Amino acid sequence: MNEDELQVAFARLRDEHAPPLRLTPDAVLSAGQQARRRRRAMTAGIVVATAAAVATPVLLSISLGAGDRSTPAPPGAPPTVVDTVRPPQPKMPTGGPIHTQAPPAPPMTQAPPSPDSTAGSPRSSEGSQRR
Repeated sequence: MNEDELQVAFARLRDEHAPPLRLTPDAVLSAGQQARRRRRAMTAGIVVATAAAVATPVLLSISLGAGDRSTPAPPGAPPTVVDTVRPPQPKMPTGGPIHTQAPPAPPMTQAPPSPDSTAGSPRSSEGSQRR
């Protein structure tokens, strides 16, 4: 090949059109719009699922009654569940020191005289004479 043949071959290549690109501006734009739609749909799905996960226990606790989960027994049937009842708590005074009172003392009564300590007995007179 000489120099003239090379120049002719390069001139032919320059005159030819380049092969078509796989990506066109319209295809790139439509792919971007589809990706945005997918992201929006996924975000909306996550928000709905989170709201349902939070709302379900709240609504169930409200509708079923948070503390009352016992089922009433049918009429005439003996109870199968024994309810535990807490005894009433004593009322404590609030604020200030706690004052406790001792129980009242029993009334003072004279003990009945014993048979040894009678006034007219010889023993009682002996005891007083010894002194």
